[in-house]
Formats: sequence, structure tokens, C-alpha cells
Amino acid sequence: MTTTALTPHADPAGPVTGNPAAPGRPPALPAGAAALVGQVRGTGPAFSATSPLTGARTVDVASSTPVDVDGAFADARAAQRPWAGLPVARRAAVLLRLHDLVLDRQAEGLDLVQSEAGKARRHAVEEVLDVA
Repeated sequence: MTTTALTPHADPAGPVTGNPAAPGRPPALPAGAAALVGQVRGTGPAFSATSPLTGARTVDVASSTPVDVDGAFADARAAQRPWAGLPVARRAAVLLRLHDLVLDRQAEGLDLVQSEAGKARRHAVEEVLDVA
């Protein structure tokens, strides 16, 4: 999915899926959100997340147990070692790629922030741009 990066003249509250300013259109969970939920390390009881904007169920997520958290921490610690060994220029290139991906997929990020936090589109923009 390719979108135009936000500029000072762009209207981030334009008519897109999940815009609460658009009558009759409840926020939709972005298509990629299910894949993100699938990456959560959770073996505990599942719970249903709901949109604070509509109260509608958005996704079921397994809760993380202390063992799950310990495992995720160990994985992150192990990933840090090779990352720290990369030259600064290579790490900077990876972060620049992240920046580009966030801007290329900003509509999905806005949909996700709206769905999970119930924010207006204009306020969700700040969160997406902060990541970029």
C-alpha cells in the first residue's frame, strides 16, 4: 500500500476507513492488525479487545504470562547482540527504512490508532508521525 507522506498542507482527517468524522463508518481494524496480534507471545487466557470509540469487539488476544514475558525479554536481549555489532551506518539505514515504511503505510497506522485508542484522526496523526 502506498500513500503520500503528510505535508503541512495535507488533510490527515480526510475520508478514509475508520474516520469517526465520517458518519456511519465505524473504525475498522486494519487488515495487518491480525498479523500483529499473531506475533504476541501469549499462552494465557484470551480476551476480546474492544474499540473505545464504538464498544465493538475488534480482536481476540491471548494474554501473556510471566513465562511469556521472560521469553520475549530473552529474545529481545539475544537480538540486541548482533544489532549492536552492526556499523552505525547500517543501523541508520534500517531506521531510515522504518521511517519510510511508517510514512508509506500511514493510513493503516492511523486506522490502528483510532481503533485501539478511540482517537480522532487528527490526533492519531501525531502518534504516527512521532514514530516516523
